[in-house]
Amino acid sequence: MTALCYREGWHSAHGLGSPAIRALVEQVIVDEQTIIIKVRREPLLDRPMSSASDAPSDGAIELTTAVSIKRRGVGTRLVLLDAQHNHPARCDPALVKAIARGRAWFDELVTGRARSLQELAKRDGISRRYIRRLVGLTFLSPQLVEAILQGRQPSSLRRRV
Repeated sequence: MTALCYREGWHSAHGLGSPAIRALVEQVIVDEQTIIIKVRREPLLDRPMSSASDAPSDGAIELTTAVSIKRRGVGTRLVLLDAQHNHPARCDPALVKAIARGRAWFDELVTGRARSLQELAKRDGISRRYIRRLVGLTFLSPQLVEAILQGRQPSSLRRRV
């Protein structure tokens, strides 16, 4: 499949066939260490450029960032390496909720309010296996929990429960 056909198929499959996006993005270059997005100036300025002195010779703004490709099992993730420094931290609410639920269930087991994982599972209408996995989050290091709460967890850490 040619690059042009691939691009057209990708645009339509991902809803990027919008004329506004096509007018703005001139080119996207992805290699193993960087991503470069070339953005046309005219749509941003809402006027055509009047002279060569207004812009570089190609008239595009280049946005570049360092990346790393992480493969795990059948999945592949593109990780922005400098995202931690350029963007605000984003807390993962699902991961925070999973840690909180695991700690609450652990507390119930330790204090005797619940006698077993099976009792918790029956009461809450979820599987014993799920509860066991979340209770294990109780034993994460305090430093890691703090990083998760601040949205600074390692990019390889995702909620898989």
